[in-house]
Amino acid sequence: MDREKYRHPPQPAVLFRATADGIIADEKARGEATQALLDRIVAQVPVEQAEFHNVLLPIEHNTNARLSEIEPNFYSLVSPDIERRQAGVEAQKIQHLAAVGCSMREDVFRLVDAAYQRGGDTLDPESQRVLLRTRQQYIRDGVALPVGPTRDRYRAIAERLGELQIDYERTIDESTGGVWFTPEELEGLREEVINRLESGTGDNAGKCKVPFNGPDASVASAQSPKTKTRYRVAYAERCKDNIPRFQEIMKLRHEAAQILGYPNWAAKRLETRMAKTPEAVIDFLGDLRSRISPRVKEEVAEILAAKKADMSVQASGAPLDGNLYDRDVHHYSELLANGKFDVDYDKISEYYPLNQVVPRMLATFGRLLGLVFVELEGDEERGRASPTGRAADILWHESVVLYAVWNEETFEDEVRREHADFVGYLYLDLHPRSGKHPKGLCATVRSGYRYPDGTRCYPATCLIMNLNPPTSSRPSLLRYHQIITLFHELGHCMHDLVSVTAYARFHGVQVARDFIEAPSQMLEYWCRVPSCLLALSSHYETGESIPLDMLDGLIEAKREGSALDMLDQLGYAVFDMVIHTMNEKEPSYPELFGATYRKVTGVKQSSASGLLCEWNHGYASYSSLIRGNDAGYYGYLWSKMYSADMFYSLFKDDPMSREAGQRYRHILLEKGGSQDEMLTLEQFLGRKPSSEAFFRDLGWG
Repeated sequence: MDREKYRHPPQPAVLFRATADGIIADEKARGEATQALLDRIVAQVPVEQAEFHNVLLPIEHNTNARLSEIEPNFYSLVSPDIERRQAGVEAQKIQHLAAVGCSMREDVFRLVDAAYQRGGDTLDPESQRVLLRTRQQYIRDGVALPVGPTRDRYRAIAERLGELQIDYERTIDESTGGVWFTPEELEGLREEVINRLESGTGDNAGKCKVPFNGPDASVASAQSPKTKTRYRVAYAERCKDNIPRFQEIMKLRHEAAQILGYPNWAAKRLETRMAKTPEAVIDFLGDLRSRISPRVKEEVAEILAAKKADMSVQASGAPLDGNLYDRDVHHYSELLANGKFDVDYDKISEYYPLNQVVPRMLATFGRLLGLVFVELEGDEERGRASPTGRAADILWHESVVLYAVWNEETFEDEVRREHADFVGYLYLDLHPRSGKHPKGLCATVRSGYRYPDGTRCYPATCLIMNLNPPTSSRPSLLRYHQIITLFHELGHCMHDLVSVTAYARFHGVQVARDFIEAPSQMLEYWCRVPSCLLALSSHYETGESIPLDMLDGLIEAKREGSALDMLDQLGYAVFDMVIHTMNEKEPSYPELFGATYRKVTGVKQSSASGLLCEWNHGYASYSSLIRGNDAGYYGYLWSKMYSADMFYSLFKDDPMSREAGQRYRHILLEKGGSQDEMLTLEQFLGRKPSSEAFFRDLGWG
C-alpha cells in the first residue's frame, strides 16, 4: 500500500480537548442555540406558510451540526479523567432537560403539523421520513396533551425519567467492586489470570480480588462450587443503589404510557419498531421457547450428568439436588466441550494474539466492503489530522489507535462518482482502565450527513473493548468469545463508517432497535467458518496458523451449547416484557426477576448458602433494561432471524464474496435508518425475510 496516497484526509479528526467545565458549558450553549432557532422559526413562519424547507430543514441542519460534535455520553464512557466523566453525566442531564423542553413546544408542533398536513409529495424519500418521524415524535412526547395538570405531570415524569436512567447507567459503569479469594479458592483459573488480579493487603493479605468488571471478571473455571457461588451472589447483589431507581422508573413509565393513552410502556415503545406490538413479541418469545425446549433438555441433562460425576463437587460437600444453578452452566459447558470435542480454549487463544487479529480482521472487512484502513502512526501523521496540529488533541488516551478509512482504488467507478475516496475515522480503545465503560460496544463519535452545498461531513466511530493488555512476555491473547465480540462490534463500526445519509439522525446504526443487531450478528457467522478463523490466526510465538482440526472442534462446541446460551437471553427478554406490560399492582421486582428467569430457563439462582434462592436483583446491574432496550431486549433474538436469513442467502457458499459484500454495503449498511428497515431488508434479500434459516441452522426445525 502506498501510504502517501492516504496521508491527507480531507476532513480533520475530532478534538478531545474539552475541560470538565467546558463539557457542561458547551452543552448549555447548544441547548440555548436550539431554543433560539426554534424561537426564530416560530417568529418568522406563519402556520399557513409552514413547509419542510422553512420549518423542518433548519431544525435538521441544527441536528446535523449537533451530531457532528462529541456527545457528552462519550466522555462518560471513555475519559480517563473522573472530572470529565462526571461532567459528561451532568451534561447528559442538561441535554435531556433541554430535549424535553423542545419536545413540549406546542408552537413548534403547530408548524410541523401544518407542514405535514400540506404534504411532502415533492420531497425526496429521506426528507419525507424526517417529516413523518418528527411529527410522530412530538405526539409521542406528549405535545398533544391538553394544557394543564396532566400535561405538566407528563413533563415532570419525562424529566425525572431521564435523570434516573442516566444515574442508573453510570452506577453500573462506575462499579469497581469484586470478591477477595485465596489462591486455593481460585484453583482451576489460569495462572496468567491469577497473576493479573489485584493482590490484597491488611485483612485481605494473601488474597486476590476478582473484579466485577473487566476481562478477568469471572470465576467460571474455578473448581470450587463455593467460590463460584460466592462470586455469583456478590455479582448479583452489586449496584444496590439502582434497586429503588428501578422501582421508580417502572412506576413512572407505566404512568407516562397511560397518560398518553397506551395500555403500557411496551405498547408505546414498540409502536415504531419492526415488531409493532407487545403481542407480536410475546408470541415470538413463546414460539422460540417451545422450539428450543427439547434441545435445552438435552444440554441440561448433559451438564447435570457432568456435575454429578465431578469429584470436586463431591469433595466440597455441595448439594447434588438435581438443580442446574447459574454457577454451573459456563463451567460444565466448557468441560463438556473439552471432553467431547477436544477443545482447549487456552491453547486456541495462543493462535489469536490481538496485535495480529485486529489488522487481519480489518483486512477481512476491507475485502468485503472495499475499504482501506490506514493507521495514523506517530505525532507527525496524527498531527496532520488534528485541527490544532497537535497529535495529542485528537486522542483521549495514549493507548487509543486511530485509523483513517478510505475507499480502495479498485472500487467501482459508479460508486466513486457518488462518494468521495475518504470514508471516515475509526478509533480503537481496546484495553481496560479505571472508570472506562466495562463492556464491549461501538460508540458513534461523529455522525455523517450532507452539508447544504452537497458535500459530506465524514463520520467517526469508536470500538470500545476491555481486553487484557500485553505483558512483557506475552501479547494480549484472545479467547474465542472475544473474537466473536470483536467481529460483532467492529461490524457496528462498519455500519457507522459506510452509511451515507443526508441527515445525521438516520446515520449508521440509527435504525429500529429490533434491527440494529442484525447486520453485526450476521458477521458472527464468519467466526464459524474455518477458512475465516484460519485467516485470523497466527501463533504468538511461531506465527503458525491454527490446525484445522482444532477449529472443527471449536465450531462444533460453539454449536453444541447454543440452546442454553439462547435461553439465557430469552429469560431476560421475557422479564423485560413482563415488567413493561404489567397493569396490576407494583410487584416485588427481585422476586419477579428470580421467578421469571427460573420459569423460563430452568436455571436456579444461587444463595450464599449454595442452595436455591427465590429472589435476585441482577436486573439492577443490567443497563439494557433501562436505557435503549427497554421493552426491546427481545431484539437480540428477533434480529437473529434476519441475520441467519441474510448470511445463508448471500454468504454461505462464499463468505468472502466481493459481490455479496458490496451488496451488503450499498443496499443495507449505506441506508442507515433513512428508510423503513423492512424495506431495506427486503431489498437486500430480494424477497420477504424468513425465519427458516434461523431454526434450520440451529437444528431446531
